[in-house]
Amino acid sequence: MNVRLTEWAAPSAAIGLSIGYFGIMMVLCALMYNCFFYGLDLAWAAHLLSWDSEKWPLYSVMNQTWLGDHFSPIALILVPVFSLFPTAWALLIVQNSVFASIPFLVFLLARRILQHSGWAVLISALSVAQPALWYINLYNFHWITFTIPLVLGYFLALEYRRSAWALACLGAILLCKENTPLLVLPLLGVHYLYFKQKKIFAGALLITLFVFIGVNATLMPWLGIQPVPRWSYLGIKFSDIVLGMITQPGLVLSHLFTTENLHFLVDLLLPWAFLSLLNWRLLLAVLVFLPLGLSEDPNLRDIHFQYPTMLLPCIQISAIFGIRWILNKTKLLTDNRKSLVSNRWLSGGVLMIVVVGVSAYNFLVRSPVRPGHEYYQHQVAHQGLMWWLQGSNICAQADQYEAVLQQIPDDPALGIVAFEKVAYRLVHHPQLHLYDREQLYKANHYLQFDYILGNSHYGWYRADEAYRTFVKSLVYHPRWNLIHLDSNGNFVLQKQ
Repeated sequence: MNVRLTEWAAPSAAIGLSIGYFGIMMVLCALMYNCFFYGLDLAWAAHLLSWDSEKWPLYSVMNQTWLGDHFSPIALILVPVFSLFPTAWALLIVQNSVFASIPFLVFLLARRILQHSGWAVLISALSVAQPALWYINLYNFHWITFTIPLVLGYFLALEYRRSAWALACLGAILLCKENTPLLVLPLLGVHYLYFKQKKIFAGALLITLFVFIGVNATLMPWLGIQPVPRWSYLGIKFSDIVLGMITQPGLVLSHLFTTENLHFLVDLLLPWAFLSLLNWRLLLAVLVFLPLGLSEDPNLRDIHFQYPTMLLPCIQISAIFGIRWILNKTKLLTDNRKSLVSNRWLSGGVLMIVVVGVSAYNFLVRSPVRPGHEYYQHQVAHQGLMWWLQGSNICAQADQYEAVLQQIPDDPALGIVAFEKVAYRLVHHPQLHLYDREQLYKANHYLQFDYILGNSHYGWYRADEAYRTFVKSLVYHPRWNLIHLDSNGNFVLQKQ
């Protein structure tokens, strides 16, 4: 009876964790959505999936083609979803579902590795306590987040000795972003260790290298993406950066071994009580960590952004194997199959203390429900949850943004250009466009549209004099009529 109860209760508890996470995140997303806390990425991703008479699905105003922005063919799976539900909520619900699957996948993986449902539930609970799991989900929408459940599914396939499933997961990971080969390459090595399939390994390795080099060194530069100066001390072009990493080891090491990188690693490893350090699988994240650690942009080393996403599953998996190592060394697992615990009260109590302690620290000190955050605009939403629960008004500028949107007639034939703060609320509009990065300062380019929604102080992450001069050229253009302007500089222009 107890065995049957455990077999039923443990998966139910893991599913409950996933449902609970999804529910809380939906509340936070609703807060972000209604208060206009989302930025460019959500609007760009939703706009990418829309279409009208002049563009095809996955057209992008950033570089005209989706492959010129990021290599994310996995976006194709959401084209039919977005056609049925043309709203930013379609993307938010999908991403929340992706993240909500993590606790249950961690449970399945831990139960397979440890052969014990009780431990698996506790480890599943520990996975929910990662601050990065909340922050990355809240920070707009990104295709790279799909890699987390795919990596967990890959290791689950390895544990069940399903080579084809594992390779399918690796193939899907390659479709998420241009830098995912940095994770797929070491994962292919693990696949070979499990299955010893030389031909499959060699073929998959060649495909992965072809995708990585072809996309980053040829395809994306050819389609117009501008180099990002995050590694300018090594070079601007992809080939120059790789060559610089090889030929200047001293310079590379001086940028890797810094206190900032140490703090970044602590932020990632602390939620698992540094248990990930006990297993070699943590080294699978080395190639992913290198560009983050070497970057001159500190945002790449911040758990509030999407950049560390591919590090998370490696940390989760190595922590599970680290826990198994401890259980073996302390002889808390009694047989070779690890199916029984010799002292349930002792072992369960110790792990419970770790889980509760780490979870309490993360949720009360470092999680999105902590009041008093001061970091960037998306932190306002995290702080705002506590304010909202206390009954305070946190959407100070929401009414002004709503007033901007009310200026637009409900006519699908109208061409609209919108800035990032309101664009995600208009993605259902078939003729919506974002500000064209290549045509940002060319006022005549926008005469093809009927309405322009903007802000006189900032746009496209710009707040310089050139941008303000560009806005003036629009406002005083004889073909445009200023029909709305508020105290924060939000304006609406209607073509005469």
